[in-house]
Amino acid sequence: MSVPPIPSPSPLDVVVHTDPAPWWQTLAPYAPLLAAIIAAWIAWQTLKERSRADNQAEWWRRAQWAIDSSLSSDPDQAEMGQKAIEVLGRSKLAAEEELELLKVATADPLEVFEAESALGGVDTGSRVVDGAAGRPDNDGEGEMTAQASRRVTTSMTEKAPVPKSDGAAPVRRRSSSSRDRRVQIAAAKARVTLDRRLRVDTPKWIIDLANEKAS
Repeated sequence: MSVPPIPSPSPLDVVVHTDPAPWWQTLAPYAPLLAAIIAAWIAWQTLKERSRADNQAEWWRRAQWAIDSSLSSDPDQAEMGQKAIEVLGRSKLAAEEELELLKVATADPLEVFEAESALGGVDTGSRVVDGAAGRPDNDGEGEMTAQASRRVTTSMTEKAPVPKSDGAAPVRRRSSSSRDRRVQIAAAKARVTLDRRLRVDTPKWIIDLANEKAS
């Protein structure tokens, strides 16, 4: 009697469960690219900061020239300095401290203008000034400084009419020449620009002076 053949076993499917690979292994192929991007970003930031520092240094060099020129005894040079201050005041490189410093450089010609207006009894636009006392009629805000008053008094004395030897009538001169007035107008325009950047109110008489056309 023959034995029937034994059938061969059916194949078995074997499934192996493994844990997912760590995230850093997944990103490993992209590591060189990420490193290059990070290095490029750092280099760009460094270049940006260096460029800004260079621009600020150049701005400050120009500001020093503008301030020195604004204090010049030559009216043309002083006018150029005040105009440069106005331009520098518009720059985004100027922080609040720099704007305040530029503002100080505009004070001298404006004080002279205010003092001349006071001595002449002129309405500066923000108040009526008593020409005899040289003081405002209101609560005293914006009173001219003694230094400016002395400068104007000396200037007016030096420019007072001088009688001629031949008996002709003396020639009358204005307390401020047209060149001095151009300096004052330029200073007023610079002050308006700086006050706008600093978000402070500009006195009306300075705004009126800034809108005056230089002769």
